[in-house]
Amino acid sequence: MSEKKTGLPKFLTWIMMGFVMVGLLGFGAVSFNGSIQSVGSVGDTEIPVDDYARGLQNELRASEAQFGRVLSFSEAQAVGIPDRVLSRLVQEKALENEAAAISLSVGDDAVRNQIMEINAFRGLDGQFDRQNYQLSLEGAGYTEAEFEAAIRAESARTLLQGAVLAGNTMDDVATETVLAFLMETRDFTIARLSEENLTTPVADPTDDVLNAYYTDNIANYTQPERKDITYAVLSPDMLIDQIQVDQAALQAEYDNRIDQYQQPERRLVERLVFIDQAGATDALSQITTGAKTFEDLVQARGLTLDDVDLGDVARDALDAAADAVFTASVGDIVGPFDSDLGPALFRVNGILDAQTVTLEDARSELEDELALDLARRQIDAMIGQVDDTLAAGATLEELEADYGLRLGRVEYHANTLDEITAYPSFRQAAEAVTERDFPTLKMLEDGGIFALRLNEIVAPAPIPFDEARETVLSDWRADEIAAALTSFGNDVATGAVQLDLATEEFTGLRRDEFGSSATPAILAKAFELEVGQAAAITDGSEVVVVTLNAVNAGDVTSEDAATIRNALSSQFNATLSNDMYAAFARQIQARAGISLDQQALNAVHANFQ
Repeated sequence: MSEKKTGLPKFLTWIMMGFVMVGLLGFGAVSFNGSIQSVGSVGDTEIPVDDYARGLQNELRASEAQFGRVLSFSEAQAVGIPDRVLSRLVQEKALENEAAAISLSVGDDAVRNQIMEINAFRGLDGQFDRQNYQLSLEGAGYTEAEFEAAIRAESARTLLQGAVLAGNTMDDVATETVLAFLMETRDFTIARLSEENLTTPVADPTDDVLNAYYTDNIANYTQPERKDITYAVLSPDMLIDQIQVDQAALQAEYDNRIDQYQQPERRLVERLVFIDQAGATDALSQITTGAKTFEDLVQARGLTLDDVDLGDVARDALDAAADAVFTASVGDIVGPFDSDLGPALFRVNGILDAQTVTLEDARSELEDELALDLARRQIDAMIGQVDDTLAAGATLEELEADYGLRLGRVEYHANTLDEITAYPSFRQAAEAVTERDFPTLKMLEDGGIFALRLNEIVAPAPIPFDEARETVLSDWRADEIAAALTSFGNDVATGAVQLDLATEEFTGLRRDEFGSSATPAILAKAFELEVGQAAAITDGSEVVVVTLNAVNAGDVTSEDAATIRNALSSQFNATLSNDMYAAFARQIQARAGISLDQQALNAVHANFQ
């Protein structure tokens, strides 16, 4: 192996390792041993047929997690998986070709070190194991020479890519311009209009008006395509009334949870730990004299109150501080006392009295839980027999008669939500079932069982007007009121109508400082207006008149501005680097030339069909 430019930065090494290990260990061997050696080339660098096949296999397996099932190859083509794999390989080979053209490579030692770092090649002693190395490569369809060449090529690509991406800095003008825009603030006033403000109430509609509205908006009153499904279900809740809980089991469960039912007196406590006794004593003195508060001391340590919160603690958890904490009143600060982390001050935030729940008080809760557990076990014992009965051709109706499953029927669609369709497992089965499927037994999340049958697919159909009338009337009124309020609001905004309305004043709000009153829609409108201008907008169920009072330059010297400036600078620099890399990649591909062998690609595709 010839050694040219060597050395691979550590972070680039790990990027390369991720690429190699996905290809090597993720999904097994793919190998084409015929006369076809490549599916194309970029310049003088070939795209090996095995690389393309292996990349396709990896992407297809990865798509299973995304789609929840194995895609057929035609489906993979429809979502662009082969094109994506080929595009990535073309880019990689273009970088390899360019690296070779400028004599960029890594030496034998770098390749060896990278191989030694791969955990899959290590033995039980944590050291590199040649046998593991050879077996792993064999399983992934690599020879040693091919794998080492792949690592060398990937290393060169990573070095070249890193050189293009690193050190690109956008001019500060862009950052400062956008920062000034983002830090700008507005002072504005809003007045809210409601139906009560209308001088002319919305009249009741005639049936003809409602029918016309219903027809114009028929999509809103059309039931979606539904699946007419019959199901049989048995849940633990259905059996709970038939189960008697043994008294001994009840007592045993109560004893197992004694810490839950018998809790000692506790305190809500915060603890601030110091390096030494002197520091803790000095801090207590500052609190006692009023020079500082407990919160000041916490903040001075770079902590938050959440960081020092111990929650509710019993006496035996406080060691030396126990007596003082348990005799203190709420708000008292005691200490310093030794703790497992060092001298500490303790603040008492609450007192929780001891609690005792007797067996009789807990009986109902325990009986229900134990009965549900017994019901689940009873159902679990039935599964094999019920499953065999279904497999032998039994109907759902027979399951109801023979095993006590409850028969039901539902017209299922994505928005259906009732007792049975609330179970995710039922929804998943209902989505997947076809008219060709036979009922099979499936589990519910609560330990129950069910099976279902698709009777028919019901086409979308309008809900009859008489059934939808109340909804149509409500929708019509809402639209009419919104239209009337918008028109009225425009008159108020232009001054055509004078009203003494309650107003809300907002000052110094940035574009992103919206809240429950100054909503995103209101804030966006304030930033569109000129000073002194007013406009009416619909905001949820209200119409709001927004009047702009002032435009203020933002404070670009604040801590917030510094944080935003750094984020903008990083974003611009990353965008510049990515754009430069994209241009570089296009340029080297165009210069080298790309040649693809469609016959070879088709041969690979045929192996996946």
